[in-house]
Amino acid sequence: MKTSLYTILCIVIRLGAVLLAVWTVVAVPNLYFISHTSGASGVDTLLMGLLYAAFIVLAFLLWLYPGVLANAAAGRSTREAFEMPLSAGSIQYIAFSVLGMTLALKGLIVLVFEIARLATLSIQMPQGNQAFITVMPEFAADVAQIVIGAALVVGAKGLTGLLHRFRYGNRSWEES
Repeated sequence: MKTSLYTILCIVIRLGAVLLAVWTVVAVPNLYFISHTSGASGVDTLLMGLLYAAFIVLAFLLWLYPGVLANAAAGRSTREAFEMPLSAGSIQYIAFSVLGMTLALKGLIVLVFEIARLATLSIQMPQGNQAFITVMPEFAADVAQIVIGAALVVGAKGLTGLLHRFRYGNRSWEES
C-alpha cells in the first residue's frame, strides 16, 4: 500500500480531533453537575462553557484542516510516497490496539486520582463509609474504562477479523 507521511499525519490528527470532541461532549454533564453543586457563579459556568465550546470548535477545525498541522509537523518530506507493507486490516488492528491502550491508561490515571481523592476525603470525613460512597460511581467508571481498553488491546485482532467478515464475507483480513 502506497502512502505518505502527510496522509498518516492527517489520519492521526483527525483521530485526535474525534477524541477531543468526544471527551469534550462527555465532560459537558460534569460541567452542569459542578456548576449546580459547587455554587459556582454564572460567570464561571459561562467561561467553562465557552472553553468547552472552544474545544469543540478546535476539534472541528482539526477535522476539516488536518493538513495545516501535518505540514507544520513534518515539513517538506510530507508529500514523498513510500511503500508500506501493511494492509488496511493491519492498520485497523493497530488503531484498535492504540485506542484500547489510550482508554486503559486514561482510566488508570483517573483511578489513581480517585484513590488519592478518597484518601483525602476519608481523612476529612471520619464518619465511616460516606467518603467511599461519594467516589464509588467514579471507581466503577474508571474500572470499566480500564477493562474496555484492555479488551480492545487483547481483542483487536479478533475485532478486526469480525469487522472484515461482516464487510467481505469469509475471507480473513490477513489474506487481503
